[in-house]
Amino acid sequence: MRIDVHAHLAQFQGTCRGETYRDFPEALANLKRSMQANGIDHTILIPENYDDNPEMPGLRQMLALIGGDQSLSCLGCPRIIQEKSGDLEYFRDLLARGVIKGLKFFPGHDPHYADDERCRPYFVMCQSLGAPVVFHSTDTDSNPPGRMCGPNTDPKLIAGIAKQYPDLRVVLAHFHWPKYEYCYETTRGIPNLYFDLSGVVDDDESPGTERIREPLLKVLAEDPRRVIFGTDWMEADPTKHVAMVEALPIEENVKQMVFSENAVRTYNLKL
Repeated sequence: MRIDVHAHLAQFQGTCRGETYRDFPEALANLKRSMQANGIDHTILIPENYDDNPEMPGLRQMLALIGGDQSLSCLGCPRIIQEKSGDLEYFRDLLARGVIKGLKFFPGHDPHYADDERCRPYFVMCQSLGAPVVFHSTDTDSNPPGRMCGPNTDPKLIAGIAKQYPDLRVVLAHFHWPKYEYCYETTRGIPNLYFDLSGVVDDDESPGTERIREPLLKVLAEDPRRVIFGTDWMEADPTKHVAMVEALPIEENVKQMVFSENAVRTYNLKL
């Protein structure tokens, strides 16, 4: 089994990876074809964290698109810089009912740091519910070109959160691309801090597989439960992500942990 814990939907004029996405249902159909082609059995989708972006669906729209499709689920994405009264309880209800599988924060995309005080009520809530929190973490964001995300998403901040909330499942997305070795050194030995591999091997977004190979093998040797498969579809190439994991010199049972077992446990998936 393969589970992708990190994918997006979008509609825009023009093309992405040679495909045209004229509306959300068409983008979803393309995702389903990609899942089938790459042997991916379940995908967790990440909505936009505000509702007025015409190119990406917000949470309510994403849930409507997913409907009853058992091969798809999604996260919730609080936008703490525009938090509305009742947001915390809204997400609490969705998490408690299993409608969403965790929360994702976008420090760097949004103007706040990963450990912003406004995030902390959500950390406490997720810790009490056994739900994961996911952080975007890259050193340089490619949209718009050259914008720096590093200070906002520094692994030191995310490691500090994991240490302060030892029963909280903390997922660091993108392995702090492209500073993989720095990310490994900063977060080593923290059992409740996990990595999703989304966007780390695509030619358009990363220096290639060699830079992440050694830090990734170190994490797997120390605790293989901490690595989770993700692709960052539709921006990144899922075929290359599958191939990267398949090529790692690790036992087949460890590959299965990366491809599915760690995701099932971390995101409380009922498959």
